[in-house]
Amino acid sequence: MPRVAVEITHPDRVLFPADRITKADLVDYYAAVAETMLPHLKDRPLTLQRFPRGIDQQGFIQQDFADTMPDWMSSAEVAKEGGTVVHPLAQRPEALVWLANQNSITVHAWLSRLGRLDTPDRLVFDLDPSGDDFPVVRETARPSPACWTTSGWQATCRRPDRAACTWWCRCAVTPTSTRSADSPATSPTSWWPTIPRTARWKPARTSAAAGCTST
Repeated sequence: MPRVAVEITHPDRVLFPADRITKADLVDYYAAVAETMLPHLKDRPLTLQRFPRGIDQQGFIQQDFADTMPDWMSSAEVAKEGGTVVHPLAQRPEALVWLANQNSITVHAWLSRLGRLDTPDRLVFDLDPSGDDFPVVRETARPSPACWTTSGWQATCRRPDRAACTWWCRCAVTPTSTRSADSPATSPTSWWPTIPRTARWKPARTSAAAGCTST
């Protein structure tokens, strides 16, 4: 596909004051990692966390970009109660550059893909304690891969920050289980709500939300 020139506005705007990192630096970073990052984002509706005044000021979450996206930018129109939401898609390097120009520092991708939005193919377990207690995270994370590989899931550990980690699993939403007998006693009493294997995504999500509320 032909390359598109993306105009960068206010390139000298400081987004990370402590390190004097500017919007131009953010744009350069996303352009540099595009080849690695895009396969993880392609065909997945995006939600962006934007910080127009830098990370020291209040940012905001934006899902709907219906009125601001350029014509060359791919999008996913998703139904909601009373209308639709037009999520951006990152299908090409220029899309990441454009998002960076919107002061989008954090990119959240859906766990499902365009065309199968009700069928997630990723499952994320976020181990993020309320305090700076990474030893608990480490203790909980260590036995986790054994639990998931027995279900045929491909798991990858990621470190979003110094005090937390996430396990990303490539899987279908239907395999479910209760807490492993080998998991640490300090873990929640139930990691996964018991959901019938025939459950559709929306009932499964409702059940999972109820389980999270109760632990």
